Amino acid sequence: MTDTEILNLEQGYPTVEEALRKLKVNLAAAKMRGVRFVKVITGWGSHGKGGAIRRHLPQAMPALQKQGVVLEWIPGEKWEIFNPLYLQWFRLFPDLRKDRDLNRYNLGICWVRVK
Repeated sequence: MTDTEILNLEQGYPTVEEALRKLKVNLAAAKMRGVRFVKVITGWGSHGKGGAIRRHLPQAMPALQKQGVVLEWIPGEKWEIFNPLYLQWFRLFPDLRKDRDLNRYNLGICWVRVK
């Protein structure tokens, strides 16, 4: 069992629907393996203007929370030490401070706490 995993949704340039399906399947599998936190790479889209996957993620998260897969999530632009939710997570798993994207306001990632 591991506390964190990385899920790269942009790999292979999937459609939004394919990426969201991959997200759901992989988060459910992570939950079954006992993973607590998943770093999701959504990418910024071509030319750094904001990819479709990243834009659709906020709409997908409430459904995943209702389905009991996701407990909470933090978008990359809010992945910083002053975020109260990050502080709660840090108390549960101090190694989160080692993430290279912490305090970088990276729009191409998000962190998910698996339920």
